[in-house]
Amino acid sequence: MNKFLIRKLDFPKDSPALYKFLDTDEVDILKKVPELMRDKISKCHVAIIDSCPVGWVLTHFSYPKSLSWEDDNDTNHFFAKGNCYLGNLDVHESFRRKGIANALLKKSYQSARHSNRSQIWLHVNTENKPAIQLYESLEWKREKLVTPSWYKSGSMFLYNKRLDDINA
Repeated sequence: MNKFLIRKLDFPKDSPALYKFLDTDEVDILKKVPELMRDKISKCHVAIIDSCPVGWVLTHFSYPKSLSWEDDNDTNHFFAKGNCYLGNLDVHESFRRKGIANALLKKSYQSARHSNRSQIWLHVNTENKPAIQLYESLEWKREKLVTPSWYKSGSMFLYNKRLDDINA
């Protein structure tokens, strides 16, 4: 397997390759990342193989108003003191199951800890079995089943990871 590198997103350089494998909703979010990073609302990292981005992770440290999220019962909790939210994690299908998602998650954990966060939250579609398997193998705690009004593809599981006990 090719070695990979995890680094901060270089938007003008990295975005064209990411656009090729992200879905429409993720592309819309990615286009707003420079503003989110500039305003220190979010941090974004990419996985690079042979100078090409093959995955990304986006971690939010405060409410990203520019994403026009609809409020739900959980949103305010995600951004309470000590919490952050993992908004996006995706790896190109040709490079999955090679440790890249795990490495991107570790980078997200490091960013969260550096920002004095002790918990990180995420939603995952109940049909996304590989993602569920990944999070549970990394001891993320499934909190509950939710059906947010903003999510048009069914139900989601809400997961939480305490960062106190991990070496990231």
